[in-house]
Order: sequence, then C-alpha cells, then structure tokens
Amino acid sequence: MREVVSRREMIGAMVAGVGMSKPGVRASVPPTFAFLHLTDIHMQPDVGAPEGVRKAFALAQSLPDKPAFALIGGDIVMSADEEDRKHAETVYDLWEEASQHLKMPLHYAIGNHDVYAIRGEHAVSPNDPDFGKRWWHKRLGQSQRFSTFDYTGWRFVVLDTVQVAEGRWWGEIDAEQMQWLDDLLRKTDKKQPMVFLTHVPIMTIFGLYTRGTTEALKDSHIVRNGKEFVERIQ
Repeated sequence: MREVVSRREMIGAMVAGVGMSKPGVRASVPPTFAFLHLTDIHMQPDVGAPEGVRKAFALAQSLPDKPAFALIGGDIVMSADEEDRKHAETVYDLWEEASQHLKMPLHYAIGNHDVYAIRGEHAVSPNDPDFGKRWWHKRLGQSQRFSTFDYTGWRFVVLDTVQVAEGRWWGEIDAEQMQWLDDLLRKTDKKQPMVFLTHVPIMTIFGLYTRGTTEALKDSHIVRNGKEFVERIQ
C-alpha cells in the first residue's frame, strides 16, 4: 500500500532539498509515471539551435520509460518580446516544426521571451491584436494562460508568472490567478500531490550565489509575491 503525503509535507520536502531542514518530513510517494520538464529552450535560427533541439526531442522519444506529457516552462523562443515580426514568425515556426517530434501532450507556461513586441525599437501598441501574450495564445493555440490537469492522482498547475505592459515585463502572479488558485486549493484534497509549473522562480537562491548574499533580486528574477503564493499552498 502506497503512503500518501500531504501537500504541506511535500513542500517541506522540497524546501529540505535546498538545504533547509524540516524534521519528520516524509517524501516516499514513488513515481508511477514519467513526464518531461523542458524550459528556456530559446529557439533561434543561429547557433545550431534547431538541430540541437531536434536531437534532444528525439532522445526524449527514445527513453525507455516513455514520458506521458511534457511541461514547457516558457521561453520556447528567443527575443520575440523585442525583435520585429519577421523574427517572431521565424522562431515560432522553428518551435512548431521541432515540437512536432514530441509526440505527447504539451502544457505551456508563458516566458518573457515568448510574448510579442512589448519593448525596444520594434515594439507595437498595446492595442495591436498580437501585442504581448495575445501572440503566444495565437501561435500555440492556447485558450488560457493558466490551467490545471490531473494525471494518475497527481494535480498539475500551470501558472502565468510573466506580467507585461508597454515597454516592460515583471514576475508576478496576478490577482485573477490568486483568486483562481484559492478556489482550486479549496477543491483539492490536502493529501493529493501537486506540481506547480512557472517560468519566473517563486523562490530561488540563484541571485544570492551569482550576485551576492545581501543583494536584492529584481522582479525579473523572482516572483514579486512568491511568499504569498507559498503561504497559500501550504
């Protein structure tokens, strides 16, 4: 009989994994299926990216434990946010061709490079029908920017942590998502394992390691309201 751990215990186990201990945490739920997590692919026509991505996807298809689906963590392309339309079309076309080799369902989180023409000399008006995330929705055929699905007793939650305005973007989970998340958590058994997919990190020690332990992170490197999110899901 498989032991089931609570959501709070699983979060504690993840925290313990980055060096903060939590006595008594049990993380003994055995994997019953495999899935891929692919992020920051940054597809672009130069530096051999298309061929490298195709090789990686072919390898994924050959895994003995075939993945049931893939979680795509954002930035599938490079610089659609600041280059011209021709570039945005090209990199998305490259992604579309390469992703066909992943013969499995794909679940996408939005990345800051995936949005269209929000800044720089090629920026378009926010009233443009393709501005920002509208381009991402159209090119990937996505009707929602955040979503959830269940698989063999696990609940997966895909969040949108990239908020955009004319000339800029930042990491945050907006009020609409927070309200949706509150409702989802109320409907989720506390013993059901959950996996959250984001592009911008909720919590990270990356900046502390690379920049200095007392230097504050910009909101392009961490979600502004990450602490609020963590408190909600415990």
